[in-house]
Amino acid sequence: MGTEPDTKATGSRRVRFSLMTLILLVVFLSGGTGLWMSWAPWSIVWEKSASIMFLSRCVRFSPDGTQVLTPIDDGIDDGKTGVWCARSGREILCLSGHSYPVSEAEFFPDGRKIVTASGDGTARIWDALTGDQLAVLRGHKGTVEFAIPSPSGKTIVTGGQDGTARLWESEGQSPGQIISRDRLEVFSASYSPNGDQIATAGSDRTVRVWNISDQRETCLRGHEGMVFSVAFSPDGEQVASGGVDGTVRVWSLKSGRCVVGRNPHESVVTSVSFAKDGHTVLSASNDGTARIWRIQDYSDCLVLDCQSVVSSASFSADSKRVVTVSSDRIIRIWDAISGKMIAALRKEDSDIRDVAVSPDGLRIASTGAAVRIWHRRRPEYWWGIAWLPEFWIVLLSGGGLLLIGIRNLRKRPRSPSPLPTPPQGKKRGV
Repeated sequence: MGTEPDTKATGSRRVRFSLMTLILLVVFLSGGTGLWMSWAPWSIVWEKSASIMFLSRCVRFSPDGTQVLTPIDDGIDDGKTGVWCARSGREILCLSGHSYPVSEAEFFPDGRKIVTASGDGTARIWDALTGDQLAVLRGHKGTVEFAIPSPSGKTIVTGGQDGTARLWESEGQSPGQIISRDRLEVFSASYSPNGDQIATAGSDRTVRVWNISDQRETCLRGHEGMVFSVAFSPDGEQVASGGVDGTVRVWSLKSGRCVVGRNPHESVVTSVSFAKDGHTVLSASNDGTARIWRIQDYSDCLVLDCQSVVSSASFSADSKRVVTVSSDRIIRIWDAISGKMIAALRKEDSDIRDVAVSPDGLRIASTGAAVRIWHRRRPEYWWGIAWLPEFWIVLLSGGGLLLIGIRNLRKRPRSPSPLPTPPQGKKRGV
């Protein structure tokens, strides 16, 4: 950093550039003269092979991004959950107590506890530091599909194949309260940002919203098939839902009415979520696409073509990236603004059931027949070509070291050929 790079120009003239000059040059050139940025390739930091991990259904990062949580099925002793060091892959804890495989596991928001759901009809709460079992939540009749802590960590919502959703205190000292019933199955649930409401999606074609303070339930009707996914907007005033009928609906919680109903997909909608701005929705479908669209202006819809069934799509923490998982065993990373595909991560021998993005966005955990941690370093390769009245300027970098080659030209050169660009999402209107 203390040295100043210099290069020779035609006629043995030497041109010296300070670091500030380079920064100003980059800023100047990036204003439309053709600079491109490439991200360093993603690589696998560590993995646990199929001999240890077998068709694990979920994976989660701890709130600080240092640990990874995933169920373990070694074919011998089901019902365990592993906590791993995100950097080294070292096993930190093994949570053992369920008598059937674990269907889902989640960290509490403060990272101090873990909750697991299982086919044995129970959910269990664990100390994330010691691995001690703190409570067993009994009441469901059949597999518990999910167990989700509230934003405050004071309550937990569970749901499963018995058609009920239940609300529990996180201390596990009181029986779970049934907040939704009379369904064949409850597929998913979501807490509002302030933790005061819970939305559930189920087999009866409805979205149900439970208000914890007054214990009232609002039933939102409009879907023509089972509802698989539900999500609150960041301000907690709206809920998005999607399911078998291929529609995505946005509901106002004040009026209880559907304010936006879209048919962005040609098949089942597998997941829905909001961006941080609260005005943009991400939906994924069996039709082979994920789509990013604004609630009030669908004409600017971005189509992310995955070419196979998309089981899930999620925004990064800053909503600048989208990560998709599809049946072709590829994890794709997209720019959420342009729709360009940034990277495609693939391991030929492995199905992918779930992915999670670390809080800093630099790691991705994937699970299925194996659990893997993918990592990328921060941007380190830049390239571009620009023409100024007297110079061709080629700007390159690698490993954080900038190199500039400058050549004096006596006459205006021909326009340079454009560099190839990565695949881009298509914009499609109604």
